Amino acid sequence: MRAASLGAVLTAAALLVLSTAGPALADQVSVTGSGSGAEEVPEPGENDATVEGDFTIDTEKGMITYTVTVAGNDEDVAAAHIHQAPRGEAGDVVVTLDANAINAGTEATAMADPALAAEIAASPEAFYVNVHSPSFPAGFARAQLEAAAPGSVPAGDGSSASGVPTVIGVALVTAGVGALALGVARRRGGASA
Repeated sequence: MRAASLGAVLTAAALLVLSTAGPALADQVSVTGSGSGAEEVPEPGENDATVEGDFTIDTEKGMITYTVTVAGNDEDVAAAHIHQAPRGEAGDVVVTLDANAINAGTEATAMADPALAAEIAASPEAFYVNVHSPSFPAGFARAQLEAAAPGSVPAGDGSSASGVPTVIGVALVTAGVGALALGVARRRGGASA
């Protein structure tokens, strides 16, 4: 009886942990990108310029929270966008980013149609971030997007955290079911003795 009670408690705790972690995992996706002026097409961008970006995409609301940083550029960012095209190709602008936030290195938010946000989240490699300056109107640096590292989930503030709550929840479910099964087996064994 004790094992069955323990199993029920562990299973309830697991459901609580998973229910609080679940919505963030379902609606928000982390995407990242890192690139340089050499990756610009059809013409190369600024020689020593680099761009890095971290994006948290809310696929339900179409909200894209991001931090994009640049280095090695001679001029401030005049414009920045997410474009749609695979690596090595130029593509159309699909999301406008805040150049002032990029120059300041601060977090910002852009809105997109939820269907577009879901498309970027599902296939980030089909999109890239591009930063432009007066001397490089086509772009001084480009970074193709990609899925963030596995186990990384949005923390809700534009940063990422590990998927530890999910791991804990799954472990609690497994322990709870095991304890419940043990309690049932002991109970049946005791009834037949």
